[in-house]
Amino acid sequence: MKAFHKYVSVVMVVMGLTLFLFGCGSSKTTTNEQQTDNQTSTQAVTIKLAHESPETHIKGIWAEEFKKHVESASEGNIKVELYHHGQLYAKEQAALQAVTQGVIQMSISSTGYLSSLVPEFEIFDLPMMFPDLNVLYALEDSELGEELLQKLDAKGLKGLGYITNVPTELFTAEPVQTMEDLKGKKIRAHTALLEESMRALGASPITMAAEEMYTAMQQGVIDGMLTTTAYAAPNKLQVVAPHMTKVIISAVVYPIVINKNFWDSLTEQQQQIILEAIRKAVQHNRDNLEAKSNEYELTLQNGGLQIHQLQDSERALWMEKLKPIYDKTAQKLDGDLFNRVMKFVEGQ
Repeated sequence: MKAFHKYVSVVMVVMGLTLFLFGCGSSKTTTNEQQTDNQTSTQAVTIKLAHESPETHIKGIWAEEFKKHVESASEGNIKVELYHHGQLYAKEQAALQAVTQGVIQMSISSTGYLSSLVPEFEIFDLPMMFPDLNVLYALEDSELGEELLQKLDAKGLKGLGYITNVPTELFTAEPVQTMEDLKGKKIRAHTALLEESMRALGASPITMAAEEMYTAMQQGVIDGMLTTTAYAAPNKLQVVAPHMTKVIISAVVYPIVINKNFWDSLTEQQQQIILEAIRKAVQHNRDNLEAKSNEYELTLQNGGLQIHQLQDSERALWMEKLKPIYDKTAQKLDGDLFNRVMKFVEGQ
């Protein structure tokens, strides 16, 4: 009997030691796992962001603001290296390709180039699509704006948001307030869609580089041009084209893209920091754009520019002439998405 009790005691001791050792091992494993998780969540990453515009351009200003917010919120966990003015890639499409291939992580593209990957981005470039920038902002911030960005996923890119620049307007030697005023006028247009738009409105589009416009206006080679106040003001285009018809001929939108695989490799915390930084930088872009737009217009007006607005009835006539362009665009895009976007814009 004593031998039996001694046997039981030995078994109990062995079991106790086993449980103790297992507990220590489990605790050590848990601690190691926690350390690994913590290391993973705090592992520093670097984002290389390249674009072709100067630091003082809307793209450059946005990028600097984005970098500031990301690095501050992450406490250095996420570093952003900025390459302005084509330091890495002189052309926008080269930077976009580098992001797609994972050579760099981010870039700021344009709807014009992205439409070669996702045709639906051409919606932003349609003539007179947006009566004012608030309607454009509403689309960018909507579920439809997000749906457009999600179409980039299949192309190795993740769309994170939109930057907006001052829109393309009509500058002319003589005032244009009706379609009759535009009829037969030779207008410089810099994209195929804008050329088509000018023809639809009765003008004769001419293609030329931006730096040739001033001389071409002086010599009477052209009667007007499609450009932005951001370009017109520093280049004093009001001297040769003292009239501007404010119709937002074309919006100027720059989607923000990041390499999809890189994005998926980030922790949820890192992704949220980046998204919040983008939101703040986009709001700064919009606030800054309004101030800049007013500044450009004031500079041009002080130099002699007269700004004209279309009457609502006249605008409706222009839109009617442009309708075939919309119909043709709808046929080559996701028709359902196109119709939902049009309904959204009309409802604003």
